[in-house]
Amino acid sequence: MKHNEDPKRGGGLGRRFAAVVSALAMLGTMAATGTAVAATAGGEATPDVSTTTGVPVSADKAVRSVPAPQARAAAEPPVSGSLLVNETFKNSTFSEPDKWSTTNDACLTAGYGNCKNTEDTSNIQGNQGNGYLQLTDGSTGKRGAVLYNQGIPARNGLDISFNYFMYGGTALGEQNGDGISFFLTDGAATLSQTGAGGAGMGYASVDEDGDGTWRGDTPRAEGIAQGVLGVGLDQFGNFSVQHVYHRGTTDRITGGNDCQTEWPGGSEHLTLRGQGSLVNGKWNGGYCVVSETTVSGGFRTGESQRGGAPGDAGKTVRVIISTPDADGYQTVSVYINGTAVVENQKLDYKLPSTIKFGFSAGTGAASQAQLIRGLTAHSLESLPDINLVKAVNKDTYPDADTHVFKEGDSVPYVFTVSNGGNTDLTNVRVTDKHIANIECPATTLAVGHSMTCRGTLTLTKEMARPGSFTNTATATGTSGAKQVSDDDSVTINTVKGVEIVAPQHRKYIKDNGDGTYTLSLDVTGKSTASDEGNGVDVFLLADTTGSMKTDNRFVNLKQASKQLADSVLTSDNAKLGDKGVKIAAIPFATDAPADGLKEVNFTSTASDLTKTICGNDSTCSSVEDGWTMDTSGVGGTNWKAALDYVNQHANDLGARADAKKIIVFVTDGAPKVDKNTDKNVEEFTPSLWNSSLTSAKTLANAGYEFINVDVTSADSDSSKSVYMDPSTQSASTQVCSTKKCDTFSGNKTTSDWNKGNWAYGNYDSDNRPAKWKLSLNVFTDRINDAKPGIAQYLNAKGGDLQTAFKSIVAKITHTDTSYRNVTITDDLSQYAQVKDLTAQDVSKATVTARNADGEALNPQPVAGKDYKATYKAGTAEGANGASTGTVTLQFLNNYELKSGYTYTLSFNVRPTQQAYTDYASNAGKNTDGYAGNKGDAGTDVPGTAADKQTSSNKPGFYSNKDATLTYQQCVTTSVNGGASASNCENGDPTSYAKPVLQVKLGSIPVSKEWANSSAADHKNDTVTVALQQCLDSKCTSSTDTGKTLTLKYSDDSSSSFAGSFSDLLPGTYRVVETKVNDNPASQSGYAVSYKYASGETFTTLSVKDGVIVNAPRITVSNSRTAVAALPLTGGTTGRAWLIASGVLLALAGCSYLVWRKRMA
Repeated sequence: MKHNEDPKRGGGLGRRFAAVVSALAMLGTMAATGTAVAATAGGEATPDVSTTTGVPVSADKAVRSVPAPQARAAAEPPVSGSLLVNETFKNSTFSEPDKWSTTNDACLTAGYGNCKNTEDTSNIQGNQGNGYLQLTDGSTGKRGAVLYNQGIPARNGLDISFNYFMYGGTALGEQNGDGISFFLTDGAATLSQTGAGGAGMGYASVDEDGDGTWRGDTPRAEGIAQGVLGVGLDQFGNFSVQHVYHRGTTDRITGGNDCQTEWPGGSEHLTLRGQGSLVNGKWNGGYCVVSETTVSGGFRTGESQRGGAPGDAGKTVRVIISTPDADGYQTVSVYINGTAVVENQKLDYKLPSTIKFGFSAGTGAASQAQLIRGLTAHSLESLPDINLVKAVNKDTYPDADTHVFKEGDSVPYVFTVSNGGNTDLTNVRVTDKHIANIECPATTLAVGHSMTCRGTLTLTKEMARPGSFTNTATATGTSGAKQVSDDDSVTINTVKGVEIVAPQHRKYIKDNGDGTYTLSLDVTGKSTASDEGNGVDVFLLADTTGSMKTDNRFVNLKQASKQLADSVLTSDNAKLGDKGVKIAAIPFATDAPADGLKEVNFTSTASDLTKTICGNDSTCSSVEDGWTMDTSGVGGTNWKAALDYVNQHANDLGARADAKKIIVFVTDGAPKVDKNTDKNVEEFTPSLWNSSLTSAKTLANAGYEFINVDVTSADSDSSKSVYMDPSTQSASTQVCSTKKCDTFSGNKTTSDWNKGNWAYGNYDSDNRPAKWKLSLNVFTDRINDAKPGIAQYLNAKGGDLQTAFKSIVAKITHTDTSYRNVTITDDLSQYAQVKDLTAQDVSKATVTARNADGEALNPQPVAGKDYKATYKAGTAEGANGASTGTVTLQFLNNYELKSGYTYTLSFNVRPTQQAYTDYASNAGKNTDGYAGNKGDAGTDVPGTAADKQTSSNKPGFYSNKDATLTYQQCVTTSVNGGASASNCENGDPTSYAKPVLQVKLGSIPVSKEWANSSAADHKNDTVTVALQQCLDSKCTSSTDTGKTLTLKYSDDSSSSFAGSFSDLLPGTYRVVETKVNDNPASQSGYAVSYKYASGETFTTLSVKDGVIVNAPRITVSNSRTAVAALPLTGGTTGRAWLIASGVLLALAGCSYLVWRKRMA
């Protein structure tokens, strides 16, 4: 900006005073403190005294056809809430000196010598009890502020009143300056300094010359940190001016480059500016004008009087902030001397739960004395006796509302405790079950006072895993004779942990048929990925119609697109190649791509995307660089064109055939055709909505997912918001002209459409359709009808696309789940003993990896490098019920189980002696001998036929006391890098199923020889023998087992007069002949003799290596002696059983004869 030009481009008046402005600006520069030149707004240019005020101007400088808000004599409501702050400023010190502070030239006049500058204020100095807060005296080039650094609760609304004085000083162009600002900041952050002076009035950021360099390309002066509302009593007129930034501008930019609505401003304006925002770590964004109103009669007051009544000749300002509505939004009303200047101005952002506040004033070449007195702050609705508000400390986390915390983070909280009752509180303390030792500055709290307590939480894995964490604090105290308390909760965003799911695992047993079994324990490596490992293609469809300039939507779209690209298209993502994320972008308006704009083909490089969308503007805050809006006023919002472009040109854009497809569809209006095509339609074309839905369903059925982002603000843009019945399947024809519509589907009459809401349905008390949805929301529902869950709807209220896009990042991020540090432990039971394994040699324990098709992993895991198998012996043969040992398989060196491969540990076991002992003990107590134990389902070798299974739901002894699987589940976010052990979490140990084994019982074969005759001579004879079990080792006594055999002749010599006692437990037995034909043996006429091995009178059925040893079939020799031989049959192990003198003996390789002598 040139020295001889007015910053508001005021015209002739500015040029007439050019010389004066130049000289006095230099004076202001020399005198100012703080932000130097930026603080001397009044001295920088000749004011443009405009009477056309309160009217926002569109970005192309055309004045909107909306009425200018004017002050009106509305009834001022009574004060009804709880006292929060009471400061008269009449004394030489503050009533709460630890909470108030002054900056620069501000001072309390009641103290002698407190104020160094006293032009126009000398008469009020040093009058204890009747002083003022002097922000500036009447001299030029001054600046001062007072800050209240104690949070007070805002959820119950706020009612803040103060008296101010503006008088004296030096006028410039018939105007004094600058004025007083009253501002609110977030109560969770420290308030220690103001924002830019001059046009910023201590609240907003200021860039004095845009992109110009006439002042040495001075950097933008920051706004106040965490500012949430600025109320400007703008005497001079610069605070109320808002120029829209565009590349190359030399206009002063008050507020951020993201402010997209022109406001002409002017002197004597009461101006509201909205919240500020961080841009590259500095408070340079936001602070945009919310409203401005010309104050009838101006702001100037009479002089303050020494010792006069409170307020003297000043004026009273009252700022009322409503309680939050159902969606959390609040309104602002401002009264001056009881007259409403601003009434129920709704903010399109949410105020914080606590606020701090302050005042600021400055003078430049134009000056005046600016004083404050008699401040009170009340809640709008009464607080409880003790009130607690909890918040994350925004000194540490300025972005706490959107910050994503992770495991291990220290989360600092501030706890604002207020006394909303009528009695001082004692024994005040704050507790939180997750935070130890919350510190408060005192244990007492006076009526109408607040204090801040502090504590820090360390975020654990369990807290972070759900994706958010809510915890509750409690404030307690004593009010008179009663105990009082209040709770408050805060929810923070966290890095969502993937639910820990144990890998697939299975244990099964195989009967080898020789008395041994093979135990196998499986674990399967499994990967779960959001895109099945084939990458993600994101189509960004962006509305570039002229309405996107409202609420700064277009700039927000650009900046959110940059955020999306920077968050997803990282260098690590690029390393993934076709398994990574790529983004394409298509702008649309009447056509797709929008006329004159270039689409972005699929890319994995962030700069490719931002270069096209934002041009050379690295901050993406320009509406003229890169993509631009269609501001012709006749363009359409052609949803169908955008969706059809994806369907028809996906391959041209570089889409991958096997990648997941996600459409991010961003728009701020319902679909409508080009007004040049259909003059009867302004805001909504039902047929286009229907055809767009058809196109969307086609894509959905092809597997495209939708994230539909609605940036419509129903409150600020109600004249263009199209609501629909949630059940609407197909919109009918509607004819609209000049915002008046005929009946739509027979629902409403023309007069109903004159409400200004493009809707059909019933209206609520706020003149909005009741229980109906915006058209894009219904559109999303209908897409989900075609394919449930395929579409998601997001409403970015106030154009807050960056917050909405954060959830998109989470959705399109590629995540894999894998398993590492896996250990299998099998603790054998007393019934199973390993075979061929020792602590020194576990080579017979095999480890293999195969996929579902049986194909071996190549290379197979290597012993000593990838895994280690060990055996630790326990109690031999399971004596006394103890484990016989433990087999362990441990994967080494962070070995990651390969996806889709099953790793199997196998080794052989046999039944123990304890198995036989317990079976023998159980046999007399139950039918199966296994005490009712049955194997778990699925514990036979996979694929075993049901009739061949020996374990699944079969009786037997459990092979293991316990078998467990321990592991780490590792989550890899592909767009942020590769696998990392730091991203692994230990899963809870999980148990394997329990298979069973059975003991293998023995048999004793018996055969018969007839002495001096052949078996054929006894074709008609039968012989019955009984089995007896010995009661001692020498078989001096025995008991009948109840088992008998009847031996008969057979033409088959191998079975003639032969049989076998089977299903026998280990023990000592003997055989006794009891009958010949039907006669008792003693009466048969034959003498009986028994021949056992080694001359014993019994045989022992023993167990070797866990397997019962059966006798072989005996060889029988004939004798002329009149006896019969009873040889033994069967057996598989080469051991024989001899029956001699009525006792069975086990002898390997021998023949056993039972001789029976025929009696004479």
